[in-house]
Amino acid sequence: MNYTKKELLVIGGENKEIPEYLYMYSSICSAKKILESSQLWMSSFDKFNDPFEFSFALNNDYTEEEFTKWFCNATKTNNRRIARNIFLDKEKVDNTIKEGIQETLKDYGIKCFTTNHDNLLMWAHYANNHEGVCFKFDIQKDADFFQDLLPVVYDDTYKQLNYIKSQNNTVEILRHKSEAWKYEEEWRVLKLGKANQLVGFSRDSLVQIIFGCRCKDQVEIQKMCSENGFDSVQFSKAEKANDSYKLIVTPLTL
Repeated sequence: MNYTKKELLVIGGENKEIPEYLYMYSSICSAKKILESSQLWMSSFDKFNDPFEFSFALNNDYTEEEFTKWFCNATKTNNRRIARNIFLDKEKVDNTIKEGIQETLKDYGIKCFTTNHDNLLMWAHYANNHEGVCFKFDIQKDADFFQDLLPVVYDDTYKQLNYIKSQNNTVEILRHKSEAWKYEEEWRVLKLGKANQLVGFSRDSLVQIIFGCRCKDQVEIQKMCSENGFDSVQFSKAEKANDSYKLIVTPLTL
């Protein structure tokens, strides 16, 4: 049986293969824009700050005929002589393939989430030194937005890619990164054709906002939720624990 992406999201949730909730850290400035617009910014692959992000290694296990067929399809020509000349120069082959991969990837919009709401490093890096907030989303309440959801895979080595034989696995590059980032427990929404664009999400899917331990904008954020139809949101506060390096998240009463 063939399932739609939405149906697979529901099935994955029921089987505990997909988390029930995902979190997103944010500065106050960005949080206000999100609440005003009910939209999330989808970045393109070339806007990430880690220079190792989206790196890959080419697997050159393919024949001249396979390369020629790919080249003619990609360039919409039938010039086999040019294809052969390129094939005989490995550097040209690799450069041609890399250009093809980047053309494929550039149209994907990427939004990053995590399963972890109390990580000290992420609060410092992505929520403006604990002055921001952490959004909690119930992904089953917005299958339209979260249907293109994939977990990040953490590796010691680059993703091996044979682009000539299988272009379908190119998107795998977008979900692989160094093990140094494993603590982020990241999941990504990938949307073809939405790079560097705002994409709307369901207000009902935003079920909690956690204020950072240095956040001073609680009243304003609560007011914005009320004014912009975020009726499902509950509010909590992250506080420093008294005896250890961790955060304690407790509900706020209005």
